[in-house]
Amino acid sequence: MLWEFGPGTRIIVGAGAARPTARAATYLQSQVERRCGWRWEMVTGREAGPGTIVLGVPGDGSPFGPVIPAHPEEIALWCGGNPSAPTAGALAGGPSAILAAAGKLARMMDLRPGHARLPRLSRRERPAFPVRGHTLANHKQSTTYDKWSWEQWEDCLTELAAWGSNVAIVVPLHPARWRGSLPFDDPPWFDSPAREAEFARQMEIQLRLPDLCHDLGMRYGIWIPSNDVFPEEAVRHPEVSRYGRSYVCLAVPEARARLRAIRERLLAMMPRLDVLFIPSKDNGGCPGCEHCTPWAPLYRDLAQEQIAQARRYHPACQVWLSQQGLDAAESQHLLDWLDRERPDWVEAVAYGPFGEVMTFGDPDSREGVLSLERYPRGGPISGPPIRLRAALPGQYRLVLYPDETHTFRCQYPVAGMDPVVQYVWDRESAPSPRPREMARLHGMTSPAGDGSIPYSEGDTDDVNKFVWSARDWDPARSGEEITAEYARWFFGPGVGETAAALILLVEEILGAPLHGSRTIGSDIGSAVPKVGSAVNETRALVDACEARDPSLLESWRWLSLRVAALMLDYLQRVIARDRQVAAELRYRAAVWRDRPDPRAELRETIRHLERRFDETDALLAEIVWTRDRLFAIHRLAVRGVARLQHSYMKFDVLLDRWKRTLARIEAGELPTFPERYEALIAPLREAEDSVRMAVEGVPLVEHVREFAWETGATTWD
Repeated sequence: MLWEFGPGTRIIVGAGAARPTARAATYLQSQVERRCGWRWEMVTGREAGPGTIVLGVPGDGSPFGPVIPAHPEEIALWCGGNPSAPTAGALAGGPSAILAAAGKLARMMDLRPGHARLPRLSRRERPAFPVRGHTLANHKQSTTYDKWSWEQWEDCLTELAAWGSNVAIVVPLHPARWRGSLPFDDPPWFDSPAREAEFARQMEIQLRLPDLCHDLGMRYGIWIPSNDVFPEEAVRHPEVSRYGRSYVCLAVPEARARLRAIRERLLAMMPRLDVLFIPSKDNGGCPGCEHCTPWAPLYRDLAQEQIAQARRYHPACQVWLSQQGLDAAESQHLLDWLDRERPDWVEAVAYGPFGEVMTFGDPDSREGVLSLERYPRGGPISGPPIRLRAALPGQYRLVLYPDETHTFRCQYPVAGMDPVVQYVWDRESAPSPRPREMARLHGMTSPAGDGSIPYSEGDTDDVNKFVWSARDWDPARSGEEITAEYARWFFGPGVGETAAALILLVEEILGAPLHGSRTIGSDIGSAVPKVGSAVNETRALVDACEARDPSLLESWRWLSLRVAALMLDYLQRVIARDRQVAAELRYRAAVWRDRPDPRAELRETIRHLERRFDETDALLAEIVWTRDRLFAIHRLAVRGVARLQHSYMKFDVLLDRWKRTLARIEAGELPTFPERYEALIAPLREAEDSVRMAVEGVPLVEHVREFAWETGATTWD
């Protein structure tokens, strides 16, 4: 049975409600208004009566409910009373969980136009891990963050808080990614007014985020490399770096002065700072420099110097270190220093990409004490964080810093991805929902840690974010369960089941060969047909959802999922056509290749190839529309669309070359038969060999000697 709330429902907060509670009330009010069409009134009071929903924390004057949180991050939810005029509430033990309480209550409600229902409930729960957040990389490589407006940042951080995040690590300024800029010089210098205006726009937003995070009950931290400067500084003063890089050599006094000056300006500008996250490498270090190798002692010294700078402005700021890219000896140096000195300004060590490096080495040597080379337990994924937790002094937290955004050349690549999909998707160039894989990775690594702050370079990883957030709160939840909640919440209960099936199917297709794929996805559930190719099923699911709810085309999250499904559909069609065209062109060319004048048949072959390419142009136009609409709504750049082609076996290149060859013949060039033959057949042969020869490497076995006069491969003459 569901309890009904009507348009007259009031949201009650206590007279002493802090900013996070006010934010939680506003969040609930806005979600109900958007989904139901009602704007519930927010009032201050001490009594909860029929038709009210209470939000609050102990001591803020909000009404008590039948269940009370007993821990600072515990939440208590209830609904009861008269089913036609019920009372409900979401209380939190402290401000860091009140958005999570309101978000949980909202997602448990059945919110539809003209209806708001909630089951009878009385429950308390608390998060499994004390650190729950994400690292949002606001730099040039990001697909969204550096292009966002203030409102988009506000929406993102509010929703993450509503799903349980209590910390946000942001990259407000990555100096190495700001070419053509010296913003902290006197006077500032930029290579163009456009770049100057963009720097000012971004910094104005970034300087507002610390207060927003505190309003949401979240800690605010910044990620900044230990030793990068603006690229223009290395151009003007090449002596500060090795090999012209923006990561400077610490043996150069001027380099250290520039580092201090940049960080001083940035830290002084920040209105609040709770966490200073300084990665060891990736990015950082001075590669190839004999003065800066080994890196760990210099990294340790930089961290000490930079926390001293930070604490002049933010006395309670804590440092998070990492051992990314540090080998076994360097990692051991850092761990020994922590164990010996026990600095109280260090709160945590983050285990992130290239943290695995510490576990490679000879386990019989002193430097290989952390080695997993012959370690029989844990495996390559769970072993390194377990090893690091065992070696880390107990007073320091181990925070997981996994890569949730990339699919290739990364910590956790999509292992079975089709090479053509990999080319188009690149690292983060198209939406990559991986809910089941992220849940599996969380399960393999989280037991060693105190929570996580996964690394994100934009919203192509949106589904993955919420899987990590949900499992940091409750690691017993499956990827499928979280996907169902995500789809129901963001796409609506009317299409939630079908949209969830689509997300899971896209994940499976991303991890499998495209050509000939048939059975993947057949076990997802009743929402997915069990016949036809898996990629065709994605298109059917997209169409089914949009037929049921056309307003999905105004949702950036739907457009993101839609463009991924359409891109996979397009790629499979092109791959299948390539194989058909390969057979067609070989026989078509056989008809006219020996003719003294092949022009008529060549023209018809060119027209045939153009007609085949036309078959996917309507789908390509739909993909481009979706990409452009997504960028207009959310500033999410799906860069992989620019890698879509008419062919991935170079038949598009062949078409262009044949057109030029035909023009040359008609202009009187290529007068002899051998010239014409080679100009026509060589590009066909190259196209046919393009995929086959891509795997050519170093042979291991000598050829069979078939005749006495031959060595090597047999020839045809």
